[in-house]
Amino acid sequence: MPKPKRPTINKLWLYRYRFYILQIILAISFISLLAFALFSSLSSITDAEMLSAVDSSRLSWGSIANGDIINAPFRALQNLSIRILGLTPLAIKLPSILLAAITGFFLILLINRWHKTNVAVITSLLVIPSVIFLATATSGTPAIMTILFPVLIFWLGSKLAGTKNPSPILSFLFVTVFAISCYTPYFTYIIPILPLLCITHPHLRLFIKRLGAIKLSVLIGTFTILVAPIIIAFIINFSGARYLLLPEISDIQYLIDNLLAVVHSLSRFTSTDSSPILQPLFGISLTLIAIIGVIATRPARHASRYRVLTAFFMFAIITSILDPTYVVTFFLPIALLIAAGINFILSEWYSLFPLNPYPRVIGGILILISAYAIVTSNVQFFFHAPHHIQTINAQLNFQLAALNGQDLYDEVDLIVDESQTEFYRLLGDNIRVLTNPEHAESDKLIFLTRPEILPEGYTLHQIITGSTHQNADLLYIFTLTPVEDEEIVIE
Repeated sequence: MPKPKRPTINKLWLYRYRFYILQIILAISFISLLAFALFSSLSSITDAEMLSAVDSSRLSWGSIANGDIINAPFRALQNLSIRILGLTPLAIKLPSILLAAITGFFLILLINRWHKTNVAVITSLLVIPSVIFLATATSGTPAIMTILFPVLIFWLGSKLAGTKNPSPILSFLFVTVFAISCYTPYFTYIIPILPLLCITHPHLRLFIKRLGAIKLSVLIGTFTILVAPIIIAFIINFSGARYLLLPEISDIQYLIDNLLAVVHSLSRFTSTDSSPILQPLFGISLTLIAIIGVIATRPARHASRYRVLTAFFMFAIITSILDPTYVVTFFLPIALLIAAGINFILSEWYSLFPLNPYPRVIGGILILISAYAIVTSNVQFFFHAPHHIQTINAQLNFQLAALNGQDLYDEVDLIVDESQTEFYRLLGDNIRVLTNPEHAESDKLIFLTRPEILPEGYTLHQIITGSTHQNADLLYIFTLTPVEDEEIVIE
């Protein structure tokens, strides 16, 4: 019997290397998107980023020894960034952007471990430009760690659990990442969850047996050494370290309100709530694909990967109820459900034409067109919504970027609100940060808001404005002696 003739399309170079081409395009697009998102956000910072910069500046070996260990890994990176680049929006946001790039890379590898390359490419194309990921990537806060650590733990776990001889290096990296993640609030809850999963699931039990008693003892010892500062912190500074486990909970209504806020963040698709977080985190199209993923994974729900995914989904629910800002922990489980949904859709489509490559190409083109529409809408929403949603815009502070554009090498008195004094003191020793202009001593006086009382002996010299529709007056600059025949400059 003659061998069936191979379809012409299978011989095409473009068809044979289509996944490699898509991966290169995806990588370039991902890096470009992060760079564009970073530079578009450099004109402002949020109150949370200001607080994060202050907390990071306080971090030192002495403070760690005294129990100041919450979010220590991220704070160390941000502290280093500010020391090198100075107090600028770039220095505050740069650690998050770099960690987001690492997260996106390993997310693609993780999905490719669970599914085929085409599913990994399409899923990454959909979830990386999502609002929740871009907002976290451009936020100079430890929020990115709540995505990075789960991605690394899942990827390393998938590399280890499927092998007969677990790699000692990967095992050490898994324990290291797991231990470092415990410095992020609420991630210590994973410590009892993982052993429980290993005990209750036969595949994971087999993996533990393959490690052997010696390797397992070394790994447990390594983990104990890395989390020792946390143990010490609970002994010497329990009041501060307890925030690794629980926030300040006033009453049961507090938890109910948090639950409603989380539900709104995940389900409101046509309107925005009065929240400081962009909503919805995932559009209705991605949510529907994730629901398909839930249905598609039900037959394989007893598999180890989906047991772990279910456990982490429950972890995301608990942490976000304790603190609504931790709603970002839903990113990874929902991304994996979207991957399962994409895999189901492609499998069903391919099953209709098992030997004909042309419908596969047509289906792929249709999926790429749909993905382009989803990505475009998400990206446009992310870039434009903060300028039109008052609750988001009200959090943005444009003064730091405006200050960085001024000549601050000479001695300057900076008049700020009392709640911002610690932050602006990070600008340098040549800038005296005051809350009362009566204590001013230098020839140059800068107000971050319009002064209610004009400082005695000073003359308004310049007003620095921004591009915002409201509250565009950012800086009021006064000089000690008036400049003759010179008008006030408004820039």
